Amino acid sequence: MLDTVTVIDCICDEVWKVFGLQDDPQCKMSSPEVMAFAIISAHFHECNYLKTRLISRVLHYFPKIISLS
Repeated sequence: MLDTVTVIDCICDEVWKVFGLQDDPQCKMSSPEVMAFAIISAHFHECNYLKTRLISRVLHYFPKIISLS
């Protein structure tokens, strides 16, 4: 699972760079990380964001995770 998460994160980051987009400096979680989080949630946890958020926090997939709201 970690390998798949890493690949998803890298692909999202590369797509973001190809389009030349930039994040707001106030963001806690970058846009590629948010995209990767949504894909991981859909792929592994049946779009259950709460479950994805808890597992991602425990396994340290992302440095900072946005709130559930």
